[in-house]
Amino acid sequence: MAVDKATIKNLAEANGLAIPEDRLEIVLKQYQTYLDLLARLDSFPLEMTAEPSVTFALPSEEATRQR
Repeated sequence: MAVDKATIKNLAEANGLAIPEDRLEIVLKQYQTYLDLLARLDSFPLEMTAEPSVTFALPSEEATRQR
C-alpha cells in the first residue's frame, strides 16, 4: 500500500485529528513501519483457527537455568 503525507493527513482528519505539517514526515515513517509489520505478520503460515496470544511472560529464572 502506497502511503504519502496526503494519505496520512486524510486518515487523521477522518478520525478527527489534526497533524501539523512539520509532523507529517515523522507520522508517515511510523505508519509505514506499522504497515510493514502487518505485512510481515501476514506472511507467517498460520492456520485460520490460530488465535493471537493475549499474554506475555518472561521465563522464570529457574526455567532459564534448566536450559
